[in-house]
Amino acid sequence: MFFGLTCGRVSTSYINFRKLYSYPSYLKTVARMLMKGQRNYSIVVGATIEAAPLIWECADAVTGSCSVDFELRAFCLCPDYGQYFADYHAFEAATFRRPVIIVDGSCSTGNSLQKVRQLVEANDGRVVGYRLIWNRNPLMINKDTMGAPVVSLINQEIKSFVPEEHPQWGIWPLVTDVGHPEHFPDYRGPTITIL
Repeated sequence: MFFGLTCGRVSTSYINFRKLYSYPSYLKTVARMLMKGQRNYSIVVGATIEAAPLIWECADAVTGSCSVDFELRAFCLCPDYGQYFADYHAFEAATFRRPVIIVDGSCSTGNSLQKVRQLVEANDGRVVGYRLIWNRNPLMINKDTMGAPVVSLINQEIKSFVPEEHPQWGIWPLVTDVGHPEHFPDYRGPTITIL
């Protein structure tokens, strides 16, 4: 079975963050781990709508350690689909000439992160770092290739493929919706559930 990824590739393994995102105390702990030592002046921007709970908790993790008059803004963008789970004009105003951290749950190719980075830089903002729970491709997604430090709690390669290049393409089923495993209750293949 293949799972469709945001980047347009497919993988035979699926990382399920939904359970983690539904437990506020665990999510808050993960966000604090990701944002540990982060200065309190950055804007937190997300690369996918699915990561919205993580993005907001990361923003909250930073504001919890800063002065009362400090205002941190969090935005969730999904440039792959032209969707913005935020007021884009507010995003432009908040990121104008400001340092920005880009957050996502997992990343396979870095394309979504790079697209958000381009939006930030087009607005004279500066990406100062990336935060991921799971970096699925540490050789491709690192400080050298991304232009800013990449902090992730788990760095482990999980292969992804251009669909037509996998030998089982067209034979194995393709799951493209967000609730992947629930739609195939008899699926016993590789999944990774965080929690």
